[in-house]
Amino acid sequence: MSVHHKASHWSTTSRKERARMQPSIDAGAGVCWRCRRPIAPGTPWDVGHVEDANGRFVGRYAPEHRGCNRSSGGRKGAELTNRTRAPRASQKRLPNW
Repeated sequence: MSVHHKASHWSTTSRKERARMQPSIDAGAGVCWRCRRPIAPGTPWDVGHVEDANGRFVGRYAPEHRGCNRSSGGRKGAELTNRTRAPRASQKRLPNW
């Protein structure tokens, strides 16, 4: 969990946003902002950060499927790790003698 999510202001914001969004989810009108599919009433969901095309937070929150939200963080972490990791020997190009 990031420092942002551990901060007390996030837990307060998250609870408030969740309470605001819950009626639309219960009514069957909730839509995951990430995959654009409906969120079925009674299924697990998270309050997510809405991001721009570059993955930067744009200052608002929206409902997300739990899987969409949590797998997104894993993909971002893997992307950062793989970007800084040196290629394996099997991935290195051999010279054309």
